[in-house]
Amino acid sequence: MWRWCGVLEHKQCPYSIFAVGTFKFKDWDAHRSTQNQVTPEEKAARAKEIAENLSDNNEWKSHGRPINREELARLKLRIDNLEDDPGLYEKVMLYHELMLDYVRKYNLSPFVHTREFL
Repeated sequence: MWRWCGVLEHKQCPYSIFAVGTFKFKDWDAHRSTQNQVTPEEKAARAKEIAENLSDNNEWKSHGRPINREELARLKLRIDNLEDDPGLYEKVMLYHELMLDYVRKYNLSPFVHTREFL
């Protein structure tokens, strides 16, 4: 069983780089520019690069602020836009509304959804 500690805490938790390298890049098999095969070492190096960038307090200043798509694109992260899949977008928005109602009803702040909850 693996443990997720979050990319932002990679210096304290080596599992987070493993999680990014294993799960975020699980379908990254070839480089876009050359079509050469991506090695596990390249995935690990890229995960470490992203983790170090996202944990840079000089760059991000706060854990509480969102990171928008443009900033993630600058880091050369491929982003799948929910808006490109209307069915998925509708399901995510319905879930979001349901969770907002639940949080308000039970006065939960903050709320974190995990595999063990719900």
